[in-house]
Amino acid sequence: MTRDLQQTASVTYVQVIIDVPVHTYFTYSVPPPMVSRLRPGSRVFVPFRGRPRTGIAYEVSDNPGETPLESIKAILSVLEPEPVLPEPMLHLLDWISRYYFAPPGEVLRLMLPKPLRAKGRQLFELQHPGPDGSIDDRAKLQAVEILRERAAAAPDQPELDGDDLRRQVSGLTFVKLAELEEEGWISAKQESPSTDRGKKIVAYLEHAGGGDDGRLGQKQAEVLQFLVGRGPTLKSEVRDLTGAGYSTLRSLVERGLINETQREQYRDPFFGEPAPLYVPIVLTPEQERAVRVIARNPT
Repeated sequence: MTRDLQQTASVTYVQVIIDVPVHTYFTYSVPPPMVSRLRPGSRVFVPFRGRPRTGIAYEVSDNPGETPLESIKAILSVLEPEPVLPEPMLHLLDWISRYYFAPPGEVLRLMLPKPLRAKGRQLFELQHPGPDGSIDDRAKLQAVEILRERAAAAPDQPELDGDDLRRQVSGLTFVKLAELEEEGWISAKQESPSTDRGKKIVAYLEHAGGGDDGRLGQKQAEVLQFLVGRGPTLKSEVRDLTGAGYSTLRSLVERGLINETQREQYRDPFFGEPAPLYVPIVLTPEQERAVRVIARNPT
């Protein structure tokens, strides 16, 4: 496996692992501006069956293998400057795939955390303070001008999402953005997708043990009685079991009679799923004899 890329060949190719149930690696060409940044284990953005997908570079070389040249497409971008999978892990992935006859993409899914399998966002920021005269491409020139305006308007947040930038500039490709980066006009960084998708913020209510409890309405009194001695209770549970509305609960919080706190809670993907019924295991006669032998000789 080639670790560092040599730019001696006219065309560079990369074998890419994509998270699909197919027993193969996918061959792509590498645009010259991206060659120096690409290494085995790097995350890449590639066209796949009509839409972009994130994959992992497995092997980089000047050999397209058995893939017909006319069917080879170019990668769209290299997402990070450093590989996310070291070479020994790539070797392990390939071994597992061949030994267990498992698609490389499915093995990758087990090895790589979900956030790294997602694309995330690629953010671009203007770096070069020089004149635009040295840029001879209209789309690249327009992209630099948009990033310059962004930096002037929002100096604390000068970056722009690559997809947004390409939507604003007709003819601006990932390759042209890579050329601007290589020429030093812009810098790129990868923003990982949120890892908080499995979490939600939930509210808890608890009896405060004080406050102004004079002239309580019937529903307010029911809520206070319900919370006595219970400890922190889900706000949704309080509403369901007492029938109190949000305005009733809010007034109790404002009067200091109950406390409201916010907590992070992971969503349970199996919530609401019926628990499997216990099914007695019926042993065959051979299994029963084996169990009796083991029971008589536990050591």
